[in-house]
Amino acid sequence: MTQKRDVYRAKLRELDEWEPYLLAESGLPGPRGNLELAQAAADEGDEARFRAWLAFDAARAPANSALEFLPFCGAVGLGRLAAEGRGEPLEQRAAAAALCEPRLLGVPEHARQVLEYLDRITETITARAERRGDEFIALRKGLGYCWSVAVAALPEEGKPIMEKWLACDDRDVRWIMRENLKKERLARLDREWVARWS
Repeated sequence: MTQKRDVYRAKLRELDEWEPYLLAESGLPGPRGNLELAQAAADEGDEARFRAWLAFDAARAPANSALEFLPFCGAVGLGRLAAEGRGEPLEQRAAAAALCEPRLLGVPEHARQVLEYLDRITETITARAERRGDEFIALRKGLGYCWSVAVAALPEEGKPIMEKWLACDDRDVRWIMRENLKKERLARLDREWVARWS
């Protein structure tokens, strides 16, 4: 955990109302949102708070305003809960899809956190007994492209994590990894690596 994130976490624990502080420190509008603060909010917040922030649509959080930061924090927070196994399959899928937006992965620290989330969500699949429902199938399909997006954003760290799952003997995890290997973004990144693991 970074020292800056620790400071933000301590400050949030002192506050009753987080939104004014988050908006003031968001870095928005501007070229880069405050990712350390978003992660601190995700670390300290709860599901009710994350869902309230995600309710901020384009009308309530217009583009190029600090208000855009709140739904971003909500997505990161739900991603944390999903990665910890507290999210249902549809919530895990939604968090993974939201976090694997290429425009959000330009900052290495953010891409690193997304890889950690995907790793944890994939770990929950290996422990899941019920795999026949539509919700699980949606999660599996979502992870079938999310890994390639995150790995393409930070290949030197992402490829070894993905290799761990490529070697896994769980049938659904193998399917997810094979689907990701079919994505052109990975072939453009390292065609030889894709061929070797395919």
